[in-house]
Formats: sequence, C-alpha cells, structure tokens
Amino acid sequence: MQANQRQAANGQRRRKGGLAFVGLVSEQWGMTCTVKVKDGAIRLPPGVELPDGAEVRLTIPDSVAQPSFAEHYAAYIGVAADLPPDLAANLGHYVHGHRKK
Repeated sequence: MQANQRQAANGQRRRKGGLAFVGLVSEQWGMTCTVKVKDGAIRLPPGVELPDGAEVRLTIPDSVAQPSFAEHYAAYIGVAADLPPDLAANLGHYVHGHRKK
C-alpha cells in the first residue's frame, strides 16, 4: 500500500504545510468531559473550545432519559381487567352497536 493510500485509510491526507484531516476530530482523538445543563444549554468547561459547525456526540445517561411508553403508562396497565376477550376484533360492536364479526 502506498503512503497516500495509507494516509487516506487513516483519515488523513497530505497538504502543503502539514496534514489535513478527513473526518471528525473525535474519530481521531476522542475527548470526554462531564458537563452540566443550565437553562437548557450545555456549557463547555473552561479551556474547551470547539469550532463553529463541529459535530459532537452526546450520550444521555439512563437516569435522565425519557421513560418508555410502558413506563409512562405503567399505572394504567391491567386496570381494565373486566373487558371482553374479543374487544379488539369487535370494537365497532362495543362502541357503536354494530354486529359482531
């Protein structure tokens, strides 16, 4: 493999005066920092600067993530235990009085 192909495979390409990087900086050298949200905005720690348009990956811990549909409505699961077993198939009958299927 030639040097140019190796550099392209590594996400790099040569340019006058040094290297130009292809891809995201985080793909080359990862950075992890823990930050806090204030007024709905993420504040970077002092000394951390990102260029405009930089792409970042945000991982939200499970403790902050939104509950699932089942978790949100868990209080209602099983509440209506006395419904007819054919309710889904004959909903029109039970709601509007149509003939059963």
